[in-house]
Amino acid sequence: MEIAYFILLNALGHLCFVGSRMTTTLFALKLGASAFTVGALVALFAVVPMFLSVSAGRLIDRLGPRRPVMIGLAVLACGAALPFLFPTVGILYISSPLIGTSFMLLHIAMNSVFGAYGTPERRAVTFSWLSLGFSISNSIGPLIAGYAIEAFGHAGAMLALALLPVVGVVLLARRKRPLPRPAHVARERAGGVAGLLRLPLLRHTLIASGLLNMGWDIYSFLMPVYGSRIGLAPGTIGVVMSCFAVATFVVRAVLTQLVRHVQAPGRGGGNPHHDAELQPDLHPARLGCHLERARHGAGLYADCGAAPGGRLVCQEPRRSALTCRRFSSRRA
Repeated sequence: MEIAYFILLNALGHLCFVGSRMTTTLFALKLGASAFTVGALVALFAVVPMFLSVSAGRLIDRLGPRRPVMIGLAVLACGAALPFLFPTVGILYISSPLIGTSFMLLHIAMNSVFGAYGTPERRAVTFSWLSLGFSISNSIGPLIAGYAIEAFGHAGAMLALALLPVVGVVLLARRKRPLPRPAHVARERAGGVAGLLRLPLLRHTLIASGLLNMGWDIYSFLMPVYGSRIGLAPGTIGVVMSCFAVATFVVRAVLTQLVRHVQAPGRGGGNPHHDAELQPDLHPARLGCHLERARHGAGLYADCGAAPGGRLVCQEPRRSALTCRRFSSRRA
């Protein structure tokens, strides 16, 4: 099943990203960094992507998703391998934004692929499967990182995590067929931030998503720090964080089945006013930028991406199920 291939490709990158964040935190503490330094390193995973998300979307619009996915996976592997080659706090200041930016590129490109895959009627189910894939990688990523630290040390764990996107590069290189990409459409008029905030459903989603992501990422930052201070082994910290993520797996497993039975003609439950609110006459790249900034404002990274050019798939696979559908599917 082709969708399983896409989920695996995205999950390999996400596993590296999730594991690297946890390993970076514990590695910095081992190297004697303060809690403030660790917080700064974790924030760097999101700062650069916050400003480059729109440019990345436009790049994907021009090139199609294949090369950006390949570049994202390759740079992700290089960024994760850097602390193995140069195990210092200074190099973590380079690897952190490099990993975050490359995963942002990968994720936006894969959102484009998922948005163009299949029929519009099946798109909600398609993104539910993508969300389920994120739950799996969120659950096992900390486990892989924790036990890799115990087996190979912190630097060796980063190298082990770097091998995951390398597998993705090999899988993509062996694929002869092009990845699905949306049809090119003319860009629409941009409405700016004020136009976005005038849409009640979108405004409420931004606020709720920002608050939920803040709690999620504060936990992801503080748990390794606290666990390290009370003497927990890296593997134990990984188990605790994985238990936290397993709950999202259960929710998404139910969501995948729920979407099959509760599908309205529009995202507003059949209400044309609600449907219109979620399909504004705004340039999707700008909308993606504002969504990214809402999630990154406190140094957070959310699993959301703006599809490039004239289309948008904006979904929150970690905590919400907003899908703005502006795709016309075709094959690249």
